[in-house]
Amino acid sequence: DIQNGFRQGRSTTDSLLSILRDSLYALNNRKVMILIFLDVKGAFDNIVHRQILNGLVKANIQGTLMNFSIEYMSGREVAVLVGESKSENK
Repeated sequence: DIQNGFRQGRSTTDSLLSILRDSLYALNNRKVMILIFLDVKGAFDNIVHRQILNGLVKANIQGTLMNFSIEYMSGREVAVLVGESKSENK
């Protein structure tokens, strides 16, 4: 129940307050917190996944985050389904 986007009665402010709360908890308890922000509107039409992965390598990103990124961006396709109509996979 952490999604705020596209939900009635939820807003960007709710998301920011959640991030602030979780950040303060991590800071006060000497925990590590990683935030990843994705705006995927048109992402599969306009982005070259290999360039993102190369950027992560150059930034020396390793371990779980790198493995997740590789898995997430490899071999993915997207299609839009509206009613009985479906777009081509891209």
